[in-house]
Amino acid sequence: KNLSFGEAISLAQSPVTLLYELFSKSAKEDRKVAMLMQEKRRRDLANYRFGMIAGQATDLSGENLERFRYFCDFSEEFLLLSTDYDLTYEVLQCWNVYKRIKKRH
Repeated sequence: KNLSFGEAISLAQSPVTLLYELFSKSAKEDRKVAMLMQEKRRRDLANYRFGMIAGQATDLSGENLERFRYFCDFSEEFLLLSTDYDLTYEVLQCWNVYKRIKKRH
């Protein structure tokens, strides 16, 4: 049921395989695991990209960089699709706000 058009077409060449993929509990679980793994890879890539750009732009690392990442709260979509320039710009904007707030406390 969560098959792409291309997957459905390739499976349609074998009706038994198509039925198995559509209704088998095991096949559904396999697709769910694959989807979860893909989501984890996306999250990891987004976090890695933020760490590389923000680490260079701010000289933060480790736990301080993690706190800053949570403070900025950029969407995964933005982290994955923005240009290096746009991400760096937004990181620096967030960094300026973060520093001002930290000075007050």
